[in-house]
Amino acid sequence: MNESSQSLALHIHLLGDFRLVYDSTPVTSVNTARLQSLLAYLVLHRNAPQPRHYLAFLFWPDSTEAQAHTNLRNLLHLLRHALPDANRFLQTDTQTLQWQTDAPFTLDVADFESAVAQVEQGRAISGDRQVSNSTAQVEMFYLLSQVWQYRLKVYLARSVNTKR
Repeated sequence: MNESSQSLALHIHLLGDFRLVYDSTPVTSVNTARLQSLLAYLVLHRNAPQPRHYLAFLFWPDSTEAQAHTNLRNLLHLLRHALPDANRFLQTDTQTLQWQTDAPFTLDVADFESAVAQVEQGRAISGDRQVSNSTAQVEMFYLLSQVWQYRLKVYLARSVNTKR
């Protein structure tokens, strides 16, 4: 991403407190747990279209199918209004929703995974110094105990522990 597109990128922070920044401006309109959860789910599963029926059941497991689909449509409508340039980031059709992987965005979870990969690559290539530097980068990420972050904690712990 070049500097001009970098300033127009959406910066998504899921580790620690949820935070969005677009064009150097904090986005405060994605301000409910459900909106944040839908955005997080789509961006974390960005490599494949997500079936609407699955998302509806995932977010509203106790609702009827019709009500869950209505709730999802309403939530998607709210997300489109809350997210700046939503059409740049969301791809939708009657059956699926997907985060646009070619849209200009950064994701702290992806940065974390990249840092862990550098730790593993450093261990394989150049030994302790690079591993120590990469480990320090990885350890700077603050992780909460939310379920979807547990996988990242285990991944980090395994990488750091096998280094020793």
